Amino acid sequence: MSLRLPGKALREDREVLAIPVGLSRNEFVLTKITGLRTSPGWRVGEQGVTEWTLEGFFKQDERLYLYGPYEPGEFLEEVLPRGAEAALSYLIKLIRGLLALREQGREVESLETDAVRFLAGGDVLFLPPAIVKHVRAMLPEAHRLRVYEPLNHPDFKNPADRLSFAVASLLWRLITGEYPFAAETGEEVRHRTRYLHLPSLALVRPGVKEEVAEAVAGGLGRGGGAPTLERWLELLERWQAEGLYRSLTEAETAALSAQARLAGEQAARSY
Repeated sequence: MSLRLPGKALREDREVLAIPVGLSRNEFVLTKITGLRTSPGWRVGEQGVTEWTLEGFFKQDERLYLYGPYEPGEFLEEVLPRGAEAALSYLIKLIRGLLALREQGREVESLETDAVRFLAGGDVLFLPPAIVKHVRAMLPEAHRLRVYEPLNHPDFKNPADRLSFAVASLLWRLITGEYPFAAETGEEVRHRTRYLHLPSLALVRPGVKEEVAEAVAGGLGRGGGAPTLERWLELLERWQAEGLYRSLTEAETAALSAQARLAGEQAARSY
């Protein structure tokens, strides 16, 4: 599926960041969006936390777009395909941004990969949560399956637990290439998130350090306590310096792969 990520557009001969909302035929939608337009997002960087606000909306080809100031950068969704080693630095920036927002009393309660933008100058942009939540409900399920459902546990209400789950899901995706509870519908993702027995990440990807696997399991609600954002930051900075993997002999790799197959079969039977 081709995602409709926010992107650069021209308004009155200047570049803006255009956020696709959906078809613009519904006047109620236009009224609702207009009312939310002043709801702020945040830019986080060395200069601290500053508000980022939308400037308006426009229609193009019967679609509605919100827009705000544009700066070069890339969304979290665009970073993920690069894999763990390349993307760890972005996760570190993300968590530092979340912690800075929390210190300002601006808690982010859920993450979406099309709502976090890493700016070329090093800052992190969080699109306005109220706008993002409203837009999410209007976009196709296939879009939500890519950017929202895999990162948000349906039963976790505490923002700290929700964000820890999101970080763990992102790490699983970066290491394995897919999310831990990926499925073809939102209902199935939520069901798998609640009930699927997951093998250890150290079995799914032989060589992953046990410390990594244990932290991910805790974040996903499948073992020990969920790491706090502060703990995730500490761990990610260490893994960036020391690596996510340990060396294995051929015999160890073969043994772990066999255990992984067995664990997968057991999980399938228990689900």
